[in-house]
Amino acid sequence: MPAPNYLTLSTEKAAECRRLFEFAGRIAALFDSPRVQSSTAIQATLDDLLGAVYALVLARNHGYDDRLHALDPRDIHAVSVRARDISIGQVRTEGKWTAGFCFNNALFRISAAYHRALKIVTGNENKKLYVESLLPAVHALHPQWQNANLVKIHEQVNDLKHTAEGIYRGRDVWFDEAVSALVELMSLIEAWEQSGSTAQP
Repeated sequence: MPAPNYLTLSTEKAAECRRLFEFAGRIAALFDSPRVQSSTAIQATLDDLLGAVYALVLARNHGYDDRLHALDPRDIHAVSVRARDISIGQVRTEGKWTAGFCFNNALFRISAAYHRALKIVTGNENKKLYVESLLPAVHALHPQWQNANLVKIHEQVNDLKHTAEGIYRGRDVWFDEAVSALVELMSLIEAWEQSGSTAQP
């Protein structure tokens, strides 16, 4: 079996991704926890959360920049060119579109992991409960926990899913806010792992 290939980051890009590497280390440490090992729900959530970290590393590697403006005709033309390339099997692995693709992937994963983590923390893994109905119980159990960036990402993802224009008018979430959302979500999961208790909404 061939040896795996690894991404080669420049010294500058590696420095920019330092916090993301730390998150991966924290996720790895959680997998050593007996409580995590006994919960397939949290294991699956951490899998998606690691995917978000991975996507943010790739976004940074591909030169992701926060877009402060709506899409313009040049952006849409680039999408049509990309579609034609893919239709003949030419799949680019770099560029701004790829960077944006990776960033969007991270946002969806963070939003999903956030919702699922709230269910786990409240002991409602198998119930169809929305984020808003889960939050009071989570805050009662962890009153110091902050989630402003997670709320912003979750709202952005809902807009991407449910508004006709998607991100045409631009994103409302910056790269640093996505990283801060990881801080918030990791702190909640680690608190759950250490507490050994849940709260019912």
